[in-house]
Amino acid sequence: MCELFTIGTAAITVMDVVGVVGSAMSAMQQMQQAQAQKDQANYQAAVARNNAIIAQQQADDVQLLARMEESEYRTQVKGFKGKQRSILAASGFDANEDDALDILSDTAEIGEVDALKIRNKGKRDAYRFQMAAQSNQAQAGLFSMQAEQQQPATAGGFAFGTSMAPVADKWMTRNRGRTIGGFKIA
Repeated sequence: MCELFTIGTAAITVMDVVGVVGSAMSAMQQMQQAQAQKDQANYQAAVARNNAIIAQQQADDVQLLARMEESEYRTQVKGFKGKQRSILAASGFDANEDDALDILSDTAEIGEVDALKIRNKGKRDAYRFQMAAQSNQAQAGLFSMQAEQQQPATAGGFAFGTSMAPVADKWMTRNRGRTIGGFKIA
């Protein structure tokens, strides 16, 4: 082997240097990869949090629109009942008699059922958006945990140690029996 220099009685070869440099580069690559994964998880968490905010805003909008639609419909039903009273009165019916009251009562009941359907639909639609918001919040939490689990320095250290093991083994084998710094390599 091509010996570069000697520390005490231990020879350092070109392959030893190449092995150390390669280990250092491997460690840097692992650190960069872990940092990229951490950054990506943080980005995905932020996107999920934003999606949760949007979904909650949509839920609020749906509820507001449903309340407005319900109120508008109730106003229309009142107007329709007024027209019915006018038509009944113009036709000679007393609005306080049983037949007229039945007609007006049926109109009010059908109007109330339809208004409640509008309210219920708004609540169902809002609930879907609220569930999407909760799902996005949960996903954001998972991405944040994933980001916290990424430890670039640990990944780099592990990669360096793992890739240095064969280099150290070869060096130990080559220098077996020598004494370095007062320690005999067994």
